[in-house]
Amino acid sequence: MKTILLAFIFIVFIKYAFYSDATDTNIESAQSAYEYDKWLEESNKDTVFEIKLKQEIRSSVDSYKCDGRKYCSQMTSCDEATFFINNCPNTKMDGNNDGVPCEKQWCN
Repeated sequence: MKTILLAFIFIVFIKYAFYSDATDTNIESAQSAYEYDKWLEESNKDTVFEIKLKQEIRSSVDSYKCDGRKYCSQMTSCDEATFFINNCPNTKMDGNNDGVPCEKQWCN
């Protein structure tokens, strides 16, 4: 009878010990998951901002097309002139070859 009682107490003790460890691990995992979710949420704010900025830039670039214009007098903005010198052949908008077009008219 003592042996059975001791075995029962031993089994209950072992189960409690493992259950306690599992619960602590689950709490730690939940806390880590929460912290990861918060970090991911914070980092996605920057990502969402960057995505919107890139979409705006892309939509403005998509509105420009190489159409044969070559000179600053044919441009309407610095962005447009920059697009043309970077993407279109035979432009005449960067006299000093510094990469900045139309410095006297648009990109000063």
